[in-house]
Amino acid sequence: MNRDQAYELERLLSELEKYDYTFIKPKITRVKEIVQPIIINEKEKESKDRLKLKFSYNKFTPSTEVQRAIGALSNSIAFYEEAGRDIATIQRKQQDILHALELTDLDDVKLNELMKELQEIRILRRVAKNFQEALEPLYHYATKNRHIVKELGRIHNEIMLLQKNIADKKYHVREKTALAEAFENAEELSNRVEKLTLVKE
Repeated sequence: MNRDQAYELERLLSELEKYDYTFIKPKITRVKEIVQPIIINEKEKESKDRLKLKFSYNKFTPSTEVQRAIGALSNSIAFYEEAGRDIATIQRKQQDILHALELTDLDDVKLNELMKELQEIRILRRVAKNFQEALEPLYHYATKNRHIVKELGRIHNEIMLLQKNIADKKYHVREKTALAEAFENAEELSNRVEKLTLVKE
């Protein structure tokens, strides 16, 4: 959807909302909710183009990115160890099959079933081994630097507090002037600034 289409859609939805069709109003409201981010994005793009701003940092949310880093480090340990446990389970199953082949007299049907099962668990073992191998550098880094995960947790909490303070920020006049009333009615502007500053978690 391009900018003109976004504006046209916004205009059409506003016009449709004026009609008193009780059964269709909730649908119009839902469509507006769905397309609102697209319309806001197009308006922001227009402002950025007009002012010659890059503004690409608006897509970077510090709290989300820190949370991802924490997740990557924590999950690398948990998933590496989980894959190790799966490999151990698979190896035990494999030993059972090999002992059955070695020590028992099986008919062709049972032999065929065991060979298929052996092939299946060998494939699953390879998947787990490949995963561990690819994750190994991050796993070793995370296990040697567990304190970094704690530090990132502290940083994340600090960022969340800062974002809350930004969201709660109110502007007040330093001197009573004709602008005082404008500042008192500036809640709408604060909300707009908050939307530009913070991406909802």
